[in-house]
Amino acid sequence: LRREVLHPAFDRTDLEVATPAPEPIVAPAEPVWVEPDAPRGLFGKKKHAETVAEMRKQYELLHSAWQLEVIELPAKQLASIRAFEALEQERLSRLAAERARYESECAARESEVKTSNDELDALIAGLAANREDAIHEYIQIVLSHSVYPDCFAVSHSHTFDSLMRELSLTVTVPPPSAVPSAKEYRYVRARDEVSEVAAPAREARKRYSDAIAQVDLGTRLHRHQDLRSEERRVGKECRSRWSPY
Repeated sequence: LRREVLHPAFDRTDLEVATPAPEPIVAPAEPVWVEPDAPRGLFGKKKHAETVAEMRKQYELLHSAWQLEVIELPAKQLASIRAFEALEQERLSRLAAERARYESECAARESEVKTSNDELDALIAGLAANREDAIHEYIQIVLSHSVYPDCFAVSHSHTFDSLMRELSLTVTVPPPSAVPSAKEYRYVRARDEVSEVAAPAREARKRYSDAIAQVDLGTRLHRHQDLRSEERRVGKECRSRWSPY
């Protein structure tokens, strides 16, 4: 009955992983002007001049774009750093919230277990003091450990004479009709169904008598069984003063 606090592992360890830092933005290489080869022949100068002019124009466009990109580089780097810091701050905030939630759940579990163990200590103290309410509660705890099938409902009631130190226990069992009467089940292919074969009356009576014997045995076992090491000393002391019925 005495409980221990068992906390599950923190379930948001993914938030404990830091946001990866951004890679530094590297400026592209500056375009380099490459002079075209000199013309050959007597009539290639004009065409060469046109080619040089066109290449110079393309080079200047590329160089202007490169200069603009270099100028914008610090702003892009700053934006990347700020985006990283925002993501990291969001992660830390979510981690703090999840940690607070987890610690709150742990505290609730610890409080629940402490309350349960305090009630158990109060019960043990009541048994040691021979308080009648504690004795009744202890008997109910013991009898609650008797579990039976739904089709065979068993109930217990008890009285305790504090003057005579005598416990009277009443066990109510269902009638014989509550015990399954089928001997076996057979599949009938012609009707495509499973039919029940009833057990002989003698076997049905034996089943019921066996069930009653098991209830009696289980009740006696649970009545005299120690629930936990904490209750063993007090329970034995109290049961030694009761006259079994």
